[in-house]
Parts: sequence; structure tokens; C-alpha cells
Amino acid sequence: MESVFDWDNDKYVPVKDSGIYEKSAKRALREVREIVDFCHENRIELVFFTNPMYKTTYMNALDVHYLDFLEGIAEFSEFYNFSSFNNITMNNKNYLDTSHYKAEVGDLILNVICSGEIYPELYAQGFGVKVTKDNAKGFISALREQAQEFVK
Repeated sequence: MESVFDWDNDKYVPVKDSGIYEKSAKRALREVREIVDFCHENRIELVFFTNPMYKTTYMNALDVHYLDFLEGIAEFSEFYNFSSFNNITMNNKNYLDTSHYKAEVGDLILNVICSGEIYPELYAQGFGVKVTKDNAKGFISALREQAQEFVK
């Protein structure tokens, strides 16, 4: 499926954090933790992953403390990270619009999660990294540095 989105009008507009995002994130973390606990208690395998957000969508997420949210998730659950500035998220040919990636991108995600596939160049950019308690601080710190470099 080809995109009909007008990419010429895709502009980054900073999001002002009025505090509502932080409050929502705290509630979401509590609710996710409840799901994780329920699954653990009932021996249900649960796999989390972040969507590979298109660059402007990702920038807006960063404005509202997205990386803090990921740090919160990492405190009680592992997850696969696909959201960063990488060769997938920087190329609008991988998206139908700024919120929906194409099936080919979904196939890459499935290859990583289900088959353990590693795409070295993308992995180095944060795409497909399994985030655990042990590597979360360093990895999310690297995402913060990556974002600062991108903004320059």
C-alpha cells in the first residue's frame, strides 16, 4: 500500500508539557504493571515492544517525557525497542502517514521478536534492542544523546 499522506506538510511542532502527560504516564505505568503482574501470576508470556515512530511523532513523544516512560517500564518488564532515530523512522517511505508504518516494517519487527533476527545497522541505531533492567539505563541514556544530536 502506498502512502497518500502529504509529506511536504509534515512539520515538527513542539508539544508543550502542561503536566497532563506526566500524570497520564504515571497512570499508564501503574496499569501496565498490573497487566505484567497478572500475566506473571497466571504464567502468561507477555512481550512488550515500542512502535517505530516516524521521526516527527517520535520528537513529539520525546517532548512529553517518552524516555522517562521507557525507564519506568524497564523497572518491571523487558521490552524490545524500535523507537529511535534510525534508518526506518527517518524515511517516510516506510510509513503511510506519521502514525502508521507499512507492513514491511512490521515484518522486521516480527523477525526480531519471533526469530531473534538482528539487523546490525538498525540495531546500532536502537532498532530491535531488547531492553532489560541490566541495560536500560545505558540504552536510554544513549537514546537521550541520540536525540540531542538529532536536534542539533
